[in-house]
Amino acid sequence: MIKSLVGVFREIVTGERFRQNECGRCRRCKKRWFESEPHVTMVNRYQGYFAICEKCWQELGTFGKRLPYYRMLLDEWNRSGVPCGSSYKKSLMKALAKESCEDYLKKLDKEKEEMVASLFS
Repeated sequence: MIKSLVGVFREIVTGERFRQNECGRCRRCKKRWFESEPHVTMVNRYQGYFAICEKCWQELGTFGKRLPYYRMLLDEWNRSGVPCGSSYKKSLMKALAKESCEDYLKKLDKEKEEMVASLFS
């Protein structure tokens, strides 16, 4: 029992688990969370997930390009023993799709406003 506690303590102090499964950093650019702002995808009012940083979220731009990084997150959770059954996957994918659609609609609105402004300038 003491050996297992020492192992857990070592993982906490050294961050070994975080380095092994990348959970302390953006899965795309590999910057640590203290170096970049994570993009939080809210699944409900109280729970959000972050697989990539805000800069990478903006650069990727579409659901299809963002999806692999969220799949990496789920795979990491499975490997590290975090329970993430089909309900986790469904809720995360649904939230990611919704957020990507909303992001796209905002971009369209911005383009529309710029086009109208250019007509009257």
